[in-house]
Amino acid sequence: METRLGTLEELIEEKLIKIEEATKFHDFESGILFSLEVTDVEEDKFKFHGEKYRSPLGAYSFYDCTATKIDEI
Repeated sequence: METRLGTLEELIEEKLIKIEEATKFHDFESGILFSLEVTDVEEDKFKFHGEKYRSPLGAYSFYDCTATKIDEI
């Protein structure tokens, strides 16, 4: 599957995401929007928020998550 990097605004402008004007919901013809915001970076861990969005009925959100390095690779 082809991937595309861009902001929500860029994807709307390129008509890859449709907006329902009455409700302002965003909807994809095909595809999924992933977003990740990293905060509080330390030496062996960081906090983040993540979202997966396809339509108003198909979204998952994770807030105040922590990723911790557990092994030297």
